[in-house]
Amino acid sequence: MKRFVKENFPLVIKLLKKLKNFFVVFSKKSYAQFGEDVVLSTFLNEKKIVKGFYVDIGAYQPKKFSNTFFYYKKGWKGINIDAKPGSMELFKRERKRDINLELGVSNEKNKLDFYIFSESAYNTFSKDLVDSYVSRGILFNKQVIVETLRLEHILDKYLPIGQKIDFMSIDVEGLDLEVLESNNWNKYKPNYILIEMYDTRIEKIQKSTIYNFLINKGYRLVSIVYITLIFEYEL
Repeated sequence: MKRFVKENFPLVIKLLKKLKNFFVVFSKKSYAQFGEDVVLSTFLNEKKIVKGFYVDIGAYQPKKFSNTFFYYKKGWKGINIDAKPGSMELFKRERKRDINLELGVSNEKNKLDFYIFSESAYNTFSKDLVDSYVSRGILFNKQVIVETLRLEHILDKYLPIGQKIDFMSIDVEGLDLEVLESNNWNKYKPNYILIEMYDTRIEKIQKSTIYNFLINKGYRLVSIVYITLIFEYEL
């Protein structure tokens, strides 16, 4: 054993560091649905990003299933966006450092039908998803009209001057590609992007429109956390 350690010392050290990172990561409390916040922290720590800025599109709630609250507790701040009427009242009380916006994001300024369910995690602009959810027994509540803006126009107005975006979380139940298409990628390029994809088989991911869109913008896929893909911008 001693001989093995001596001959493979660099490899052993590397393995020990990875084990240390593993235990550090999974000792942290996660607020995200599948631990995405904690997994992302390993990449941010490597880049030594301590207090950064996030944009959360489809923010849902200040804490529950939040990809950003883990960072808010660490002193970060950012922009939270959700289309559900009344959704930002709770954010204004519990996320006072943040910019909290009650509106939808799409590839053009518009007024769209927004479908609200008894469980807000299923709220969507997509009629196809509504039919799918209802067929699974998820209780539909009501339909409302919601104003939508392009992401680039929201960032033009609300992102502090000179502020870089360390990561962006997108969870909009069916409108994800439109959100990406509505950004100005020459001006706003987050270091990391978290986005959902329900079929996470590698061959399906690589053929998907979202994957190829982000690859063409200079990103690479660095992690898959259940149904969430984490992309990193290749500087």
